[in-house]
Amino acid sequence: MIAALLLAAALPAAAAPSTLTVDCDPRLDLLGVVQTLAGWRLSEPPLPRSMADLETRFAAWKDHPAVKTYAATAARLDGHETFVLILTALSDPPELAWVAPRRALSVEFVAKAGGDAAVDAFLRDLRDFARRSGAMEWLKSRSGECREARAAARLELGGRDPLALLEGYLGRPLDARVRLTLPLVYTRRMYTHYIIPYPYSPDGPVKGPFRVSAVIKHDWGETGRPRFFLEAPFQSGVFQEVYYIVAEPAYLRHKKEFEARAHLAAGLGEGCHGVWQNCALHVVVQALNRRVAALDGRGLPEHGDDPVPAAIKRLAARLETDYEPGRAAGRYRDIDDFWPRLIDALGPPAPPRD
Repeated sequence: MIAALLLAAALPAAAAPSTLTVDCDPRLDLLGVVQTLAGWRLSEPPLPRSMADLETRFAAWKDHPAVKTYAATAARLDGHETFVLILTALSDPPELAWVAPRRALSVEFVAKAGGDAAVDAFLRDLRDFARRSGAMEWLKSRSGECREARAAARLELGGRDPLALLEGYLGRPLDARVRLTLPLVYTRRMYTHYIIPYPYSPDGPVKGPFRVSAVIKHDWGETGRPRFFLEAPFQSGVFQEVYYIVAEPAYLRHKKEFEARAHLAAGLGEGCHGVWQNCALHVVVQALNRRVAALDGRGLPEHGDDPVPAAIKRLAARLETDYEPGRAAGRYRDIDDFWPRLIDALGPPAPPRD
């Protein structure tokens, strides 16, 4: 079955497949220095050994405006700042110039950071901190930490291309430029993934290429060697944002069918967060990832029979018993042919009103 599925998964020759970069990110490392000085860095994982002197080295900069703004914003948001995602639209420090349109950022992320004026002020202060504190030179002098992290990540991947498997399963290229960031200093919280441009717009289809950024889970282990859990990338969830490149446009194309099932949100309970679109696509994406993980040979653990996990398993079963053999037999060209069947697996539509 797997061989037949992969044979059926040949990608259209005219489209470019996605690319994967696994590397450190000077923007994130700089933000990590500020996060540490602001007192909001988590204690785990610990800093790399060569960076353990960070707070002592930069003690004189704890009252810098960038540090103060970060501290105040993190305190207001219980640590869940969105600067980490806003920086994906900028170039490397110290310039931190806009390389993506400001409108490509989520309005929610900018609002959480205090609004446009507050973002501009923080970036101005962060540029000043980068130029005057010596942080960039200090990070560069410890570039061996990044080389070791890259080597560890590549060893975990073992030469595999998870994106090829993912695109093969979906049956189409995604035109994604995926960057998995290996954090050295920064410790992540709620906001870890983002896509520019975001693939959903009520005004119509959004064209790529899509830049997908993910700050991935890490620790340094008992030996002090970095670990990123990439030997099972679909278990670790680092590629889940990528599925939205097909799921969000599908919601727009099949909006009537999706929203006819909005009443199902009540039955999904507290596990169904936010608006119905977000909840429905969460279930869809998790189901797709469950099946790709199974084909990767490292299935996902079960998460009980609460309503949301049960819905995910129901959609995954529909993919396994219908989509996968249908692809192998030529009934479905790609995932876009299968959306009506997958939407149907969410549950019945609401009965028509009298």
